[in-house]
Amino acid sequence: MDPDQVAKAFVEHYYSTFDANRAGLANLYQDGSMLTFEGQKTQGSQNIVAKLIALPFQQCKHLITTVDCQPSGPAGGMLVFVSGNLQLAGEQHALKFSQFDECMCCQKLALFELVGSSKVFTCLKVEDELSCKWDGFSNHLYIGIYQFGPSEFFVHMFHLMPTPQGSFYVFNDIFRLNYA
Repeated sequence: MDPDQVAKAFVEHYYSTFDANRAGLANLYQDGSMLTFEGQKTQGSQNIVAKLIALPFQQCKHLITTVDCQPSGPAGGMLVFVSGNLQLAGEQHALKFSQFDECMCCQKLALFELVGSSKVFTCLKVEDELSCKWDGFSNHLYIGIYQFGPSEFFVHMFHLMPTPQGSFYVFNDIFRLNYA
């Protein structure tokens, strides 16, 4: 059994199930399993699934960037480390304020990218239905209604343990969003 193939198959199954039907993840956990989601610890299959179902978003899509795995201990466990982006349907996205400036052509608010040493602008149509909120503490400008910018970057670590039936269950699960 190739650990990389097992990890890839697990990750595909986990995130497709999470994105479509979080309750379907219950059989991947056991009573001794523990989830740490953004620093909050939850133990036991039923409690973990209840936590995942209660998250403040209903629709999402995980876009996987990397999957790394290593064997873990003599019992045949496996560590799986995942990084990627999380897209939330209909949610506001935060962009760092430094990505906005006044357009040199029309003097309106514009999103820019640095290309070499030049700024390439994309002008925003600021209309009544566009809601903006500046958060000076975190240096983000929140744009409502329109979805601009990248999705949220995440890292996720699973400690998989073998079952007597020859499959794996999630013993430890740690998830973090990276807002940087």
